[in-house]
Amino acid sequence: MKERLGKIKIELSEMPERVKIIEEFENNFLLDNYQEYFSTLLSQASQSGIVLAHNDIQECNILASYECPHKDLYIIDYEYAGWQPRAMDLANYFNETVFDNAYPFGSGVGCFMDNMITDSEMLIMI
Repeated sequence: MKERLGKIKIELSEMPERVKIIEEFENNFLLDNYQEYFSTLLSQASQSGIVLAHNDIQECNILASYECPHKDLYIIDYEYAGWQPRAMDLANYFNETVFDNAYPFGSGVGCFMDNMITDSEMLIMI
C-alpha cells in the first residue's frame, strides 16, 4: 500500500493539496505496527461475531426525529448490507468522520483530518 501511494504522490506532484491528503492518510492509518495497534483496541472490546451489517453508515443514512432527536434514530439505505464482523459499521462510521462525500469542490470528496475520532472516543463507542 505504501509503495502504491508513493507512486500516486509522484503522479500528483503538481497537485499539492491532494498529495497532502495522501500524506495525512499515511500518517494516520498506515502505522508501522497498525495490526498490533488495532488488535489492542479491539481486545478491549467484547468478542465480535459475524452480524448483518449496514456497510454504509454515514451522516446521509442516519435520520433523527425532530420531536426527539436524541432518542429516535433511523438508519436508511441498506443496499450495501451484508454479513460482516460486528465492528464493521462502527469502523466505517469512524472512517466517515473525516470524509465529506458532498464536498462542493474538486473530486466531490473532502478530507478533514481534524475531525478524526480519538482513541478515547473510539473506546467509548466500542
